[in-house]
Amino acid sequence: MEKYDQVMDFAKFIIGKAAIPKRTEVFLFDKVHRELHPHLVRILAKFFSLHVAGAVVTLTFCAQFGLSLGSSATLLSKYLLHLNPALCFLTCGAVWILAGQSLSYLLLTIDEQRVLGQYRWWAASCVIGASYFLFVLAGSFHSFEWSIFWILGALLVASLFNWRVSKKIPLRTRGEAYDV
Repeated sequence: MEKYDQVMDFAKFIIGKAAIPKRTEVFLFDKVHRELHPHLVRILAKFFSLHVAGAVVTLTFCAQFGLSLGSSATLLSKYLLHLNPALCFLTCGAVWILAGQSLSYLLLTIDEQRVLGQYRWWAASCVIGASYFLFVLAGSFHSFEWSIFWILGALLVASLFNWRVSKKIPLRTRGEAYDV
């Protein structure tokens, strides 16, 4: 008997004689709104966590300011030591930020990337600044002149990556709403 009532309710709904219960409508619209508008704090936490994971991966094969998780003669460090120090620091900064940016691009949802995209320069600058600050705290600071090249390499990759991602993901302004 219950199966028959469900079928009749569904038939009335399809024909248009029955309305969606208000509780169900509110629940669905709230769920859709939450998925389309994720919380910025949660996204930033995920973004920075992914950059930390990228940092750990990077430090295993490319020493940053002489700091590494593996041996002091890591794979990329052996190669880069034969280059000009400016080019070495530029490459290290680029590799450092590329690992975190790549993980973020792969593991953040489209909606999270869209929301983060409104703050992409702020977020990338904070990651670069925090990373540099942690290197200084770790005592692996060489000189300010060489550090500028590391920062420039990181900013160059971040700007190229953010520009490329912004071409793929349509961004909405803060005041623009979805038709939900």
